[in-house]
Amino acid sequence: MGHIIVVECKVMRVFIFDTNGNVLNKFTCSKYLEFPNGVCCNDKQEIFISDNRAHCIKVFSYDGQFVRTIGSEGITNYPIGVVQNSQGDVLIADNHNNFNLTIFTQGNKTRKEKISLMTFFLLIRWSIN
Repeated sequence: MGHIIVVECKVMRVFIFDTNGNVLNKFTCSKYLEFPNGVCCNDKQEIFISDNRAHCIKVFSYDGQFVRTIGSEGITNYPIGVVQNSQGDVLIADNHNNFNLTIFTQGNKTRKEKISLMTFFLLIRWSIN
């Protein structure tokens, strides 16, 4: 799509830019977020925001509507990043009690793995390419 998504963590605002830097949309999501620290999007115009203090991923539409929550405390503790791979799986990294990667498949099944930080960044790079 060629969009750039930016989340301002102090004011809980999301900006959607085109590749030329023009603002396509912006919305406030402070009602739903506690401490956003990572963002990605998919081809269904959904925005995934990792919320460190809420222990989950909050999903919004491009027009700012809250859609759903992925994960919870005990499953995705203190998430620090989120990506979606080409199969549509949502990968969530957390740094609580070692470094963990939780994968939510299209069928909403979860799998948790302990991985290194370097492995996670390689997965992010792989999912972008």
